[in-house]
Amino acid sequence: MADRTSNVQQAYVQSLRELRKGIGCTRDRVNNHPELLAGLQRRLAQQGKPQTVERCIAELKEMIDGFDNPIHGNQLMVAFRFDAEHYKNTISERRKSYINSLLQSDDPEVRKLARDPRTLQRHEDEAIEELARCLAENYAEGLASTAAGYEYSQVAETGEGLAPETSSETYYFSKAGAIVRVDCMVWLRSTNPSGVYQFQSSRQYYNESRKGVLGFEELFGCRIANVVEDFGGGMLAYIEVFESLKPTDDLYPCGYRINVDSKKRSMPIVQLTKIRPQMRRMEFHLVFAGEMTPVRAWWFRTTYNVGGRIEPERHEGRYLDILNEGRYIYAVFDNEGSPLGSHQGIAWRWSDEV
Repeated sequence: MADRTSNVQQAYVQSLRELRKGIGCTRDRVNNHPELLAGLQRRLAQQGKPQTVERCIAELKEMIDGFDNPIHGNQLMVAFRFDAEHYKNTISERRKSYINSLLQSDDPEVRKLARDPRTLQRHEDEAIEELARCLAENYAEGLASTAAGYEYSQVAETGEGLAPETSSETYYFSKAGAIVRVDCMVWLRSTNPSGVYQFQSSRQYYNESRKGVLGFEELFGCRIANVVEDFGGGMLAYIEVFESLKPTDDLYPCGYRINVDSKKRSMPIVQLTKIRPQMRRMEFHLVFAGEMTPVRAWWFRTTYNVGGRIEPERHEGRYLDILNEGRYIYAVFDNEGSPLGSHQGIAWRWSDEV
């Protein structure tokens, strides 16, 4: 259930990021994000309140007003175009207006709050993550009461005693920015002295929740024994290798492919989750096509699911080179000493994003 909630939280983050663009959070634009709208309506229903779109927008404002960090709350109110003082038609104009108002204050402490637009965006991102987390908690409460006992695992690769020691994944994107396929190579090690020949791979395409989005295909050294798909398009594959492996055996290499049937642009993040202690090395390769390419990209290692989406400070040294005229990014992780249960991957900004 926890990972199912994490998928919903990711969708809320994406919708909230979209709503701060352009003219901001309006009635018509909220209607274009049904999952977020349903989340706000669920929250209102739990409070016994009406669930109109207008009331949902008012609830969003109240949630922001209740932030522990009022500075981030104020910045998000400006970003969503909720602050009448900065009622501009684009996010860049609203940020500029907000910065100018701080600089013109007679209070030196207020003037200190003025930041560059990139820092404002980072603060907005953190506030959006907080909003999404609160809405996801409401979702989890409803899920627990209506579907108790259901769990969906988003484990990268697992098995009873058989798991990758090294993983290399190459993501291929369409001209529109949708993931077309993912080619996965893994080098397996057994920890079961009795021998084991099966492991699992669980996947989700965050930007489209329907059956039939994903499909598994064997490439070499293995076969797809069975797949289980949930109602939201998440898929769990049981993958068998061609021999029973024991701890004394050498690493066993195999490869499989995940085909993605979607025209929706990918959420700007790829990650593997719940990294097992056997995993020593992970590689991510991203290959883009056409004009839909990243303008900035960074690697992340975090202990919570949506942490990778927050853009880092420059001094953290996590930005990645974007090669081949913006069409190739890679990151290699050495997992010696990394926290168990961490999420690792690459996130980026699309060329048309703020």
